[in-house]
This record gives sequence, C-alpha cells and structure tokens, in this order.
Amino acid sequence: METAILRLTRKHNELAEHVHQHRGILAPVRWVPPELVGEILALSLPSDNRPPWHLAHICRFWRDCVLGYPALWNSITIPFSSPPDLLPMIETQLIRSVNAPLNIFWSAFEDEDTPDLRAAALIVSHSNCWRALLLDNSYYSIQLNWLHAANGRLATLETLQVRGKEIEIPDGFSAAPSLCKVFLTNWYFRASAPVSAIPWAQLTHYAGSFTADLQVEIVKTTPNLVSCAIGFPD
Repeated sequence: METAILRLTRKHNELAEHVHQHRGILAPVRWVPPELVGEILALSLPSDNRPPWHLAHICRFWRDCVLGYPALWNSITIPFSSPPDLLPMIETQLIRSVNAPLNIFWSAFEDEDTPDLRAAALIVSHSNCWRALLLDNSYYSIQLNWLHAANGRLATLETLQVRGKEIEIPDGFSAAPSLCKVFLTNWYFRASAPVSAIPWAQLTHYAGSFTADLQVEIVKTTPNLVSCAIGFPD
C-alpha cells in the first residue's frame, strides 16, 4: 500500500511540475492576434529607426509576430560604413517590409558627405515604395547625386525633410505626385536647403527658413497649405 501511495505521489508531483512548466501556453497573450501584437511592438519601438532584430529572439510566438508585421521593418537607415553584413541586413529589411511604404533616413557625420554607395543603390532601387525621405546634415555641404537614380520613381513619396545647410536638392522631387510635406530647415530653424524643384502647388505642410521675399513667393505658390512654419536666416 505504501509503495502504491509513493508511486502515485511521485506521479502527481511529476504532473504538477509538467503543468507548471507549460502554464504559459494558456497565457492570455497567446490569444492576442499576431497583427495586434505587431502593432503594439511597433508603437513601443525607440525613435532611432533601428530595426527590431532583438524582438525576433524573445520567443517563437514573438518571432512569428515580428516577422509577419511589415511595418516593423519599413524604416531603413542608409549607413556610411560597410560592415560585412551590411547589404544582407538591408536586404532582409526590404524582404520583411514586403510592400509596406518605406521611411528612409540618412544622417551625415562630420567627416562623411556621401553614404555607402552599395547600400544607397540597393535602397534607391526600391524608391517606388518610399513614403518619407529624411536627410540630416548639421556640418557642411553634402552630396545627393546618388538620389538621381530615383528620378521618376517617387510616386508614393509623401514627405521630404532636409535638415542642414548648403544642400542642393535634386530636381527629381518635382515629379513626385504624392509629395505633400516638405521641411527645409536646420537644427535651429535659421537656414534652409536652397529652393529647388519642389512641387509647391501640391504641398499641404511646409517649413522653411528663407528671406522674406522668397517666403512670400513660396506662400503664393502653395494654396493648399494647412500647416506652415516660416523662419528667416540670421
């Protein structure tokens, strides 16, 4: 009798431990739709535009949610350096973003005025999916010749932000039919990139710092503005 009781007690303890180890299977989070988990994760990402590589290593469920939510991968930073895994990482982001609109970022450093050209060429080849292009330079003139390859391929571009000085914007943006938000200022809102071929008439949002006469001309050619921030150079 005692032997039977000990055997049953041991079996009970084993089953209790098994239930404890697998209790997470019944956790409420597992009943949340993967697309909702993806949306929550997207809202929790930091603002530095880094892809969420780490989120795919939490657990299998999170990995499935992360890999299946393109909006987590559609913010891409064009780098300057060329680490060995640079292009595969960008290619992976482009694959995981599927057809989601792309947000492209490029920040120039003090001693670098052009991006890694291989990475730039790869990203420009997907310029037909760009939604936002943000170019940031706080030091000196930078070169945007690598953007010429995007001419005629900017049908989905909605936002252009160029923050810096002495930046010549390529003409291709004049043929961007969806471009409606343009921001041309520096960090202190005291200088702008030179006025270039911007489709002013279709803009709804504008920020820029130019001379008073030029600002008047810009405002006259932007009848659809709903938001406007005007600055003047020192």
